[in-house]
Amino acid sequence: MMREGDYLELYELQQIIREGVEDAVPEEMWVRAEIASIQQRGNGHCYMELCQSGPSGPVAKVRAVIWRSQAPAVLGKFAAATGSPLQPGVSVIFEVRVNYSELYGLTLVVSDVDVEHTLGEAELRRRETLERLEKEGLIDLQKELALPDVPYRLAVISAPDAAGYGDFRRHLLENEYGFAFDVRLYPATMQGDGAPASIIASLDRIQEDSIASIVSATSAALLAEVVGGNAHRPLGAQGEDSELGVQGDAPRPLGVQGDDSEPGAQGDDSEPGVQGDRSEPRSGEAKCGETAGFDAVLILRGGGSTLDLACFDDYELCAAIARFPLPVFTAIGHDRDTHIADLVACEAVKTPTALADLFIDAVAREDERIQDLSHRLRMGLLACVSASEAALDKSLRIISLAMSGKISGGEQKLSELQSRILTFNPRKLLESGYTLVTDPSGKLLRSSKGLKSGDLIDLRFPDGTVNCTVNG
Repeated sequence: MMREGDYLELYELQQIIREGVEDAVPEEMWVRAEIASIQQRGNGHCYMELCQSGPSGPVAKVRAVIWRSQAPAVLGKFAAATGSPLQPGVSVIFEVRVNYSELYGLTLVVSDVDVEHTLGEAELRRRETLERLEKEGLIDLQKELALPDVPYRLAVISAPDAAGYGDFRRHLLENEYGFAFDVRLYPATMQGDGAPASIIASLDRIQEDSIASIVSATSAALLAEVVGGNAHRPLGAQGEDSELGVQGDAPRPLGVQGDDSEPGAQGDDSEPGVQGDRSEPRSGEAKCGETAGFDAVLILRGGGSTLDLACFDDYELCAAIARFPLPVFTAIGHDRDTHIADLVACEAVKTPTALADLFIDAVAREDERIQDLSHRLRMGLLACVSASEAALDKSLRIISLAMSGKISGGEQKLSELQSRILTFNPRKLLESGYTLVTDPSGKLLRSSKGLKSGDLIDLRFPDGTVNCTVNG
């Protein structure tokens, strides 16, 4: 059995450790670490857990505290320099005093912070990411993509309750021209360590939905072609494709309409995926068919601090944007600098409302072009009609002149005939003193030859006829 002098009380051991720690680290020093967790209590004290990670995980952890007497100065200094409060995941260099308590163990008491280190770490990671993307040829990959002439089907990645997204939506859908857009939201975390993975997941969902739309459109077209090709066969008739099981009297698959409507799939009018605001179409918002797909992807973030926006310098996120098969536009909402996500995007603007203007202007330009073509077509048609009318008028004048000549000639001939008729009119001859001799049947007798005694003849005078008998 041990005697009292063979062991130490726990408090005695802690005192020995405290004295050893205080002797080993008697003065304040600067320590670099990463904030694992942070909590500011109601009493004003700020408690943290600091850590350091190695290739296989954490290699060191320690508690730290900023007493309320120092908290306003330390926290305020960091926020003023970085535009963001101290938060988990941030690499910092604190000025600390090592404190060991027999009751609470080892604690680092923070008295100051080196903000330049935090900003420098972020800039270093940014440069490394940029160099890697340039080496892999990803910086300008998105620049090779182009928008369609009328880009109105837009997939938006944003926090659903973000003010920037609300501003974008109102500005776009309430545009002065009344243009309609199909806007579909894919919610994502837009700041902090989890933002890159969340945004990449939204990009993946958009790509999956686009592929599903293409497959759906292709299937519907093939189905329509098959059904249309068998529409005119006699009931029960089978063609060469009967080996595939396609028969003339086969029942129409679900969703395929009859001959008097466009073939295609019926059903839910929304595309698969996350659609945060597709309940009812609003004024100025188009309902896009399932087979339409998207024209562009928009990443919106309505501003924030340097550390809040540091996620947009993440290599994995920027590489995913660069490799995306659709044009990606960013509106991260910052004026101080440009993030790598902006550099690899198809195009970047400063604010969500500026991005809305970009698409409104694109549609307005196409609308103006169509209006100009319509005007030119209308003027061309009017010119053609005018030329045709002129040619018709000329033809009518030629025809009119020709007909006038023919009518005039005809009238002259008619006048001559009338004159001749009047000249040789028997009544006219009788009035001139001549007498016409006819037999009882009215046949004109031009000579006395053939007449004999007793024949009856008629003598016609202007005022009457006399019946006579031949005596000699």
